[in-house]
Amino acid sequence: MAGRTFAIGGGVPDANEVLAAPAADVYSTTDGQTWVEEADLPEARASASAIANDQFNFVLSGTTAPPAADPSVVVAAHCAFD
Repeated sequence: MAGRTFAIGGGVPDANEVLAAPAADVYSTTDGQTWVEEADLPEARASASAIANDQFNFVLSGTTAPPAADPSVVVAAHCAFD
C-alpha cells in the first residue's frame, strides 16, 4: 500500500542501555500515529540500513550479534506493498 512507513529491526538494550541483542520486529503505519505489528524479519538485525522499491523492503548489513557486523541482505517479502 502506498504511503506506508515501516520501522524495521533495531536493538534491544540491556539494563545499561547498551545493545544486548538485535530485534526482528517490523511495524508499519499509514498515519504516523497508529502502528500495526507486521510479520517479523527472517532474522534479527540492528544498526542496519533499509531501502524499498515498489515491491519489497530490503534490510542491508547491520549486526546480528553484537558487536559482529553482518554484510548480508534480508529481503522482507512480507512487507510487500499492495
